[in-house]
Amino acid sequence: MMIWSILSVFVYILVVNQTSSTLDQRLVTYAERLREAFVHFPLPEQGYEEHLPSPPHQVGGTTYVPYLHELNEIAGSDHAFQWAVWRASNWKLLSSGDVSPTLERVLIAYAKKGNLKNLFNLHVGGQTYRFMQINSQHTGLVLQIFEDVSAQREVFQRLLIMLLFGGVAAVILSILGGYSLGLWTLRPLMAARRREREFTADLSHELRTPLTVMATNLELLLRHVDEPLAQHLPWIEGIYRETKRMTRMTEEILDMARLESGGFVELVDTDLSELADEVFALYEPVAEEKGLTLTVALEKDVHCMGDRTRLRQILFILLDNAIKYTDRGTIALQTQVRGNVAEIVVRDTGIGIRAEILPRVTERFVRAEPSRQRTTSSGLGLSIASRIVEAHQGRLFLKSTPGVGTEVKVRLPKSSA
Repeated sequence: MMIWSILSVFVYILVVNQTSSTLDQRLVTYAERLREAFVHFPLPEQGYEEHLPSPPHQVGGTTYVPYLHELNEIAGSDHAFQWAVWRASNWKLLSSGDVSPTLERVLIAYAKKGNLKNLFNLHVGGQTYRFMQINSQHTGLVLQIFEDVSAQREVFQRLLIMLLFGGVAAVILSILGGYSLGLWTLRPLMAARRREREFTADLSHELRTPLTVMATNLELLLRHVDEPLAQHLPWIEGIYRETKRMTRMTEEILDMARLESGGFVELVDTDLSELADEVFALYEPVAEEKGLTLTVALEKDVHCMGDRTRLRQILFILLDNAIKYTDRGTIALQTQVRGNVAEIVVRDTGIGIRAEILPRVTERFVRAEPSRQRTTSSGLGLSIASRIVEAHQGRLFLKSTPGVGTEVKVRLPKSSA
């Protein structure tokens, strides 16, 4: 508003002053020419009408003489101006055009005041004139030059209205723009606050179940303190199982916090094929115990710049999920190079992921199949894997068909070594 106000005042004053200055300069120039004209064509003395080639005619109190055309030519033929000449002896009027009785009364009043050096605005009958007056001692005449500037004043008023409306529009647009810019600027903060609320709600929901199980089992134990401990091993096992689950969830949450803060990622040249082979050896017995076939296809020298511990964690998460959500069939682990990208691919023939859940499976506490593995899965695995991939400047792709299986691809920048 301050900038617009200052600019509007500057533009308005500049336009008004420039227009007025140009008009005044033209008016002064015209007055000088007209005064010279009347020096060459002085009005005769009394009875001058008798010596004219044709008699003059009158409209009101104004006398028109035949040589007005010659006077205007000498004065510069500027028909934008009007002039009036008074003889001081009898206050007779000679004019360049029609002068209304009201205007004539005002003009004669100013003529009788004497010499007026300054230009000023004259308001007569709803019209505005720019006016100046010169007294000629040589001819005994009072010369008045004026121009109707009502149109210019209307232009100034329209300019002022446009600037005012422009200011109002600028204020409205500034408010809307500022509001939109504020929302855009605050979007990351608002998203962070929303994620924080969602995380708190999800975490409280996840902790409620194990805490409830542990509290229930402890109450049952307290009710049977006189009985042998061996009779209540299922209750103790339930407490132990939920304690391990909460411990694992806490560690995963800490991992998420570290990854999101940008820590715990040390990039060094890493052979993905070698790392995948080590993890394959660990998970092959787990897959065989569940009756699954774990296959591996590893290209040689698949290198990337990465944190070996974190990349191992990605492989653990992907293979753990594949075994957990596959009841029968095959799980394939593959490493390969595609251009400047090193890839880790894990495919399974498991239950798959529903289309409505697939875009959200990398969010916290979202499970591929919420109704299954409720007590063993925290829903943080793929979220952690996604954060690790992002920390390595890579990308994670998921493709899944319910009842057919899931394919997860991790693409990491290839090492230059």
